[in-house]
Amino acid sequence: MQVFLAVVKVCSFMAVANSLARTKSAISQTVTQLEKGLGIRLLYRSTRALSLT
Repeated sequence: MQVFLAVVKVCSFMAVANSLARTKSAISQTVTQLEKGLGIRLLYRSTRALSLT
């Protein structure tokens, strides 16, 4: 949940990955697992934008 909140706050997987010394892919997978666990999509993702659903 903390990773998700950080992504929402800065609107960037890469910025969160850098601040947590993790890869962008790891951050994305963490958010995807949260979405699957909750059974809902939390973020709209595109190649250039990120927003809450």
